[in-house]
Amino acid sequence: MNNAGVCRLGSFLDMSDDDRDFHIDINIKGVWNVTKAVLPEMIARKDGRIVMMSSVTGDMVADPGETAYALTKAAIVGLTKSLAVEYAQSGIRVNAICPGYVRTPMAESIARQSNPEDPESVLTEMAKAIPMRRLADRWKSANWRPSSHRMNPAI
Repeated sequence: MNNAGVCRLGSFLDMSDDDRDFHIDINIKGVWNVTKAVLPEMIARKDGRIVMMSSVTGDMVADPGETAYALTKAAIVGLTKSLAVEYAQSGIRVNAICPGYVRTPMAESIARQSNPEDPESVLTEMAKAIPMRRLADRWKSANWRPSSHRMNPAI
């Protein structure tokens, strides 16, 4: 499971190269390096599952101020597709999970950055874009077990 992500809000023109590189270093290079480290053993066994944690941001939706985050999360989707095709014949499945809005410390931080006086209103607005009108709970979202591939062979 490749799961690392950061998001610093800022308009595209105001973002420095350091801001861009901060997102790339954690959100892309971290996934790249972990995948590169585990792949040889999976190839040797002719079996493996790599699950990338991406986001709907970048591939399906976009929010103001999240340009660098969207760039990196879209890159993870592209990397996932490429690796899935490249290593399928080696018995390795590569998939990405692209959750929508989940109430996490990162989402709460984004809300505080967006509206320091009333961050809860930002989270409420985010929830309006979801059919159930609520943010996902991070603990419920993470409630899966390693043997879940036995229930769903896609993973």
